[in-house]
Amino acid sequence: MTRLTAGDTAPGFTLPDASGVPVSLADLRGSRVILYAYPAAGTPGCTTQACDFRDNLASLQTAGYHVIGISPDAPAVLSRFTEKQSLPFPLLSDPDHSVLSAYGAYGEKKLYGKTVTGVIRSTFVIDPDGRIEKALYNVKAAGHVAKLRRDLGLDRHRVGPPRPGLGTSSPAQASRYVSCTHVPDLCRGCEPGGGRGRCRVRGGACRAACGATAGAVRAPV
Repeated sequence: MTRLTAGDTAPGFTLPDASGVPVSLADLRGSRVILYAYPAAGTPGCTTQACDFRDNLASLQTAGYHVIGISPDAPAVLSRFTEKQSLPFPLLSDPDHSVLSAYGAYGEKKLYGKTVTGVIRSTFVIDPDGRIEKALYNVKAAGHVAKLRRDLGLDRHRVGPPRPGLGTSSPAQASRYVSCTHVPDLCRGCEPGGGRGRCRVRGGACRAACGATAGAVRAPV
């Protein structure tokens, strides 16, 4: 199994999406593409990863990236998964693993201490000229999108003043904080001392109120 590295030409492909409509990499030439390979639609880790891409899609698109998922699942399976999770980006079917293998994302891997053959969870960033910008293998499902955002330079937080009770002088100052839109799974509070999964600026669960990257502090407007 040969793995891709930065500068390699991204292997071309034409695969059906969840509706059976062919999607070609060539049609996206001139655009930046995030292609992520995952083992199986509907499994816990793959659902977490897909939903993280979903929740970050608007900002990724604003930065000029198209997101595409690829797995061995049949279009019918992808259709159910897409509908259930409200996924707004294409998921492609590669049942014979030909494209996954071309990207080095199918082969031997460790699973619960055993060596098995299967899809290697991987993400590829493809530049407008069709070359590999980043090839990331054996990525974790949870937190991967947040790390990818940082690697792509999309998260540049400004540090704002602390909220009332943590050093600010008035409640009005706290209202100047804006909502974050980053992956909630890694949030440890929007201020130093915030607990994992909690938002100390808003006081509620991060998934509902914050979603900041771990250790991030929200900026005042």
